[in-house]
Amino acid sequence: MDADRRTLINLAVFIFVALTCGFLGVWVNTFVPNQESLMDSIGAGIWIAIPLITVLLLRTFAGDGWSDSGLKPGFSKNLKWYGFAALVFPVVISIALFIGKTMNWVDTACFNLAAYMPVFGSVIGFEWIKNIFEESVWRGYLTAKLDRITRNEWLIYVIVGLVWGLWHLPYYLVFLDEHYLAMFFPYGRYAVALYAVLVICVWTIMFTELFLLTRSLWVVVILHSVEDALNPLISEQFVTVQADKTLIVSPTFGVIPLTLYLLTGLYLRKQRLRIRPSEKNFG
Repeated sequence: MDADRRTLINLAVFIFVALTCGFLGVWVNTFVPNQESLMDSIGAGIWIAIPLITVLLLRTFAGDGWSDSGLKPGFSKNLKWYGFAALVFPVVISIALFIGKTMNWVDTACFNLAAYMPVFGSVIGFEWIKNIFEESVWRGYLTAKLDRITRNEWLIYVIVGLVWGLWHLPYYLVFLDEHYLAMFFPYGRYAVALYAVLVICVWTIMFTELFLLTRSLWVVVILHSVEDALNPLISEQFVTVQADKTLIVSPTFGVIPLTLYLLTGLYLRKQRLRIRPSEKNFG
């Protein structure tokens, strides 16, 4: 079988599995009542694990191989991008919160760096491990395989963003605790589920470009882990955003940080094409 045709078939299998496994998990949970936490439920485990298992099977037994998985760290040539990945979310969130505080939209009275850093430190290790698995799926497989069959990065952004975003639907609609969700987005499950797809599509440009720039899974693992480890700013109420200003300055959902992430992604694209002009698409 032609290698590109095999890649297309395997991608179709992966995308189908990714878009359905969460709802399979929700269905499985209906047979296992009284689970203490839906995020710790069997169904959530299915949602999280099945995409990774599918990638392992496709790479090992279906001809996809491991050469483009990004497992080599490439420290010598990627050192500045590791630093970039570690800093981009803290810098953007700091800018958004500074603007919010200046406008009296954000209350930072409870923020204390000495108190926050142990919380960050206690979370980052778990997030690192979790995101090795997650980034092996979204960047290490889906992005890498799409890059094999097309040089149109805009198409890659759209496909990865939509699949990654829609994979999260069961998370926002079912698995995530409603009280926890309301701390970040006080407009209900259905609104956040739809809006989160847009957020993830914007993030995808930045994640994709860092991966394509470095060809290293570990850079985006750092990027993703730092982002996740900053969530306690809101969930532990170190910072409080006025509900009616969530769509403006919220670290996760605000238009200000999203605009900065979009600009960052486009900057990274420009840098990649400057370094490797042969990767310019036909557009």
